[in-house]
Amino acid sequence: MADIKISQLNQATTYTINDVVAIVDSGFAETKKININDLLRNTNNIIESGVNTNNIAIAADGFNPNFQPLRNNSTTSAVVASMESYIDGGQNAFIGGGQGCSIQAGAAGHNAIAGCDGVSITGGYNHFIGGSYNGPSITGGEENVILASVGGTQVGGQRNAAIASQGFQIGGSSEKVAGVGVEAGGWNGPRYSFAGGGYSLNCNNDGGNDHAALAYNGLTFDGNNKGGFLYKVLGAAVQDATIQNDIAALIAASGRTTIYDQTLHTDNLYSFGRIQTSTTSGTSINNEQFLTGGGGMVQYTTIGAGNLNLKINGVRNGEVYHWVINNDTGGSVSVNSVATDTGFGITDNSANSLTTGRHIFTIVIVDDHIVIEGTH
Repeated sequence: MADIKISQLNQATTYTINDVVAIVDSGFAETKKININDLLRNTNNIIESGVNTNNIAIAADGFNPNFQPLRNNSTTSAVVASMESYIDGGQNAFIGGGQGCSIQAGAAGHNAIAGCDGVSITGGYNHFIGGSYNGPSITGGEENVILASVGGTQVGGQRNAAIASQGFQIGGSSEKVAGVGVEAGGWNGPRYSFAGGGYSLNCNNDGGNDHAALAYNGLTFDGNNKGGFLYKVLGAAVQDATIQNDIAALIAASGRTTIYDQTLHTDNLYSFGRIQTSTTSGTSINNEQFLTGGGGMVQYTTIGAGNLNLKINGVRNGEVYHWVINNDTGGSVSVNSVATDTGFGITDNSANSLTTGRHIFTIVIVDDHIVIEGTH
């Protein structure tokens, strides 16, 4: 054999784990032999350079010149049955059964890609992609998860998750965002958000946060009326709907757009039990009695003899109030006028003189008009 060049040897088409290959000991300049079994299971296996330690690549795409599974300072990593996989700068990473997978851009950390096709993790650490096909990608960030996702799923930012999703995208400055069981989403910008069990989610000029969407088909978060920042909103069991107010919820509605901040919007409301409103005790200032919208649908005032001016503010169209006025002195109470600072017109059909005891005024707001009816 000493007189035969390696290139002149016969080509081996099969081999066993006990077959041996020649290896040169760099320290002693000595040629030794090692069997294939020991070579593949060597815990200090050198794949590309001396900086890689405890790495292994099995059934990789060796015929592709662009395939470089383990590079730079990668440690304790593995690539198994993969094609064009790439780990660069990471550590304790695993790629298995994937095609076109990549963990790189200095992504030091504890990453994993399994059973995937065309996926990528770039930056950060503690990521996982599993059971995905084609488009899914985590770009930057850390502690992200994509699981059982198909199509254009993409997660950006940090501490994000897309689970059982298809065509779901979280982009922009997203952070701590989750998409679960969703398809054909959007959501470019919000943080601290959640989407689950829905189809077609979009954001329109919205860089706010604290968003949630659940069981929806066609939901838009629209921040145009809020300077591009929509905060603390919820859409649940909705279809073809838009949320454009802060601290607002849209529930069990179709084809609707929210109107007010700090308000629950719904198509219909049915109760199996009682519906209760707060009871507010009014305040008298210089013989003016204030009924304030949003302070409870039942408001109560105790007064003595004299004149009383009713003043109504902060009301909305469609509201109905019951105002109970208690004349507890036995003297005459004269309701002389009604004023408002809301810009609503007023029709007052109430009594202007109250006897001793309690009296009910019903106030209905409709078509930018306040209608008042009162008992004697």
